[in-house]
Amino acid sequence: MNEALARNSNTEFNKNGAFAQNWKGGTAVRVVRKLKLPKNNPYIRDDFWRYDGTYKVVAYWKEKGIDTYENCRFLLNRDDSPSTECSNNNDDAESYQVRKVKIGKLPLIHSNNRKRQVPEGGKHSP
Repeated sequence: MNEALARNSNTEFNKNGAFAQNWKGGTAVRVVRKLKLPKNNPYIRDDFWRYDGTYKVVAYWKEKGIDTYENCRFLLNRDDSPSTECSNNNDDAESYQVRKVKIGKLPLIHSNNRKRQVPEGGKHSP
């Protein structure tokens, strides 16, 4: 069992599993997820990881898997406490101003690696 994750719940640690009645009292866990992206695009990295937020452990238990190994399962709830959310401070907002940039004709790269220009109307022919 992933004991470190199980000890973040608001219950006494038990090797067989436990359920937290007051899960909000547990320690928050940061969750990072791996996204499965299509492999046919050369501009996309193979591995893309994304921060998903903070969660708290509600319950954990063991299950027998297909190959008779024991799998550890965890039930997580998103922690929406104000301390974990982004602040809307005006000082921070000034540093993230959006600039409008005029973009002209953009090159398109087709499967045969020929570059084609987008006409003025924005539509291109195949």
